[in-house]
Amino acid sequence: MMILILIILIAVIILILGIIAAFTFKRQQEEINKTGKFPEGHFVGQWMGIGIALGAGIGVPIGLAIGNPGFFGMGLPIGLAIGSAIGAAKEKKAKEEGRIRPLTEQERMRKKKAVYLGLGVLISGIIVGLAVFMLR
Repeated sequence: MMILILIILIAVIILILGIIAAFTFKRQQEEINKTGKFPEGHFVGQWMGIGIALGAGIGVPIGLAIGNPGFFGMGLPIGLAIGSAIGAAKEKKAKEEGRIRPLTEQERMRKKKAVYLGLGVLISGIIVGLAVFMLR
């Protein structure tokens, strides 16, 4: 029963984060359309996300195929590193082409709030993980 409640809680948190991300993306896209330029860090963040998703998408099946659960998590940092490198290269190229602009004050505040939200989710995840561990 308690595990079901925790799963529902996690699903609600993911749903809320998805809604927040959608609104943030919409605002950022409006600013890009208005100025014609991307904010600093745009490509790095974008490619970090792509790298994490691809790393998980590749790491989990390989881990299942070889029967090594430890391999599940290996795809995440590898994907993050590759995505960061690609993003940094794209960011540098866009900066040289003049397609990058400094962050607006609103974007700085959103970024700060996102960091606090991420820390809150991390702490919540640790608490939920410990609760699940203790209930076993």
